[in-house]
Amino acid sequence: MGDFDQSKYIQDYMKDHYDRTNLLVPKGTRERWKTAAKRQGKSLSVYVFDLVEADIQSKFPDLTDPKTE
Repeated sequence: MGDFDQSKYIQDYMKDHYDRTNLLVPKGTRERWKTAAKRQGKSLSVYVFDLVEADIQSKFPDLTDPKTE
């Protein structure tokens, strides 16, 4: 029986359950965003996700994702 490869398991899980998005922002922006996220007790990823989802929900209710409500 083979050894369990936890890294591969995590990579496969992430690949199956999440999309990856890269943003290009001006130098210094990432650090400002990370600081703002940290002050709210969030990761940068969760912070940006929450902001975008709130904007979509307020401006485009027809695009609201039921999984995020």
